[in-house]
Amino acid sequence: MDYEGVRKYHDPVTGIEETLVDPHKFLMVAKEQRSVYVTNLMARTVYRFNISANFVDGSWGPAASLHTETSSDCEAAFRSRTDGILSLLIFVVVVVLFLLLEATLSSNKKAELSQR
Repeated sequence: MDYEGVRKYHDPVTGIEETLVDPHKFLMVAKEQRSVYVTNLMARTVYRFNISANFVDGSWGPAASLHTETSSDCEAAFRSRTDGILSLLIFVVVVVLFLLLEATLSSNKKAELSQR
């Protein structure tokens, strides 16, 4: 079984419609299992589940798809995830600025040395 989710929402800060993707995941299910409990799904997100059989010879059967939308019960989890994404984005910006500053200082120092 594999699945991924997509959520479209209106960002109140920017006023732009944003798309948040819950990345593709693969889950192997034993043939004896008749049900699977999938955790850590995002709130108000449309998920596509594909289910197919893996035969003894290693071939795969045709996939059956299911589309469903999660409820808004886990809204706090969504907020903490977007806060984490924002923190990562801020970290990346700081690192890039640091690298640009270091490159600028290095090139200035090289210019000073070549003038001597």
